[in-house]
Amino acid sequence: MRKKEKIPAADFSSQDLPHTRWKLFKDVLFHQFGTLVQTSLLNALFALPLITDYLVFSFLIGAAELNKATSQELFALYFYGCLIGFICLVILVIGLTGGMEIAKKLSYEEGVITTASFFLSLKENWKEGLVMGILFGLIYTLGEIGSVYLLIFASSQPILAGIGIGALIFLVILITIVLHLYLLQTVIYQNKIRYALKNSFIMSFLSFLFSFLLFLFFPGIFIALMAINNITAYIGMGLFLLFSEIGLLAWAVYGNRVLDKYINTEHYPELVDKGLTKKEG
Repeated sequence: MRKKEKIPAADFSSQDLPHTRWKLFKDVLFHQFGTLVQTSLLNALFALPLITDYLVFSFLIGAAELNKATSQELFALYFYGCLIGFICLVILVIGLTGGMEIAKKLSYEEGVITTASFFLSLKENWKEGLVMGILFGLIYTLGEIGSVYLLIFASSQPILAGIGIGALIFLVILITIVLHLYLLQTVIYQNKIRYALKNSFIMSFLSFLFSFLLFLFFPGIFIALMAINNITAYIGMGLFLLFSEIGLLAWAVYGNRVLDKYINTEHYPELVDKGLTKKEG
């Protein structure tokens, strides 16, 4: 017996398309989940050196602790791990230019051929990624080494150590916000690197409160999991390998709002609210 076809109660209309960025994010998450996971795996290729560095030096530091190594010896191992990690962070940021290209296309509700678009963006934007990767890597490495140094060797001056660690954490948060706004500009505009950097820093300060809340989601969750202990670190790495592109999508959707406010309205009006359906009337 032939199964009856279910007829929708009403025809699909433009009113069913997302009118807000939050609805846009949910719409892409629901309908393009496979693309997001596929792109996350591409991002993971560029995260593998950093993950390997973490695993190797975690083992070495753990072994040194079992052998009753001194604080200086433990710090030396951590220091060298962070230096190698700096190079790994540069590689990761270059890879994220491909991930942000996919996130931009999805936030614009454009069709995307995942692998081709990812590697084409790498080919076109690797220099921009290299510059930001070096800046991002330097600040993150400074934050890691400086915080551990203060915890170990400045414990006798807890107030000064706390101020120093707080300042380093702020720098890490700021450069992470700058990173995402910079990558989004890189895949949208054809600006020179210095202008993209300047705009990213200015917009990061102007939008810091909401940007910080998004930072807590991505990559804040991963950073927290990596910092707690080895077990949660493995969970964090697994989540990143599979779902990092969801975080980049969130930054692309949010970042488009920031760009609309500070750049697009005056210079690129055709990009304002791109990806959203304007309400009728």
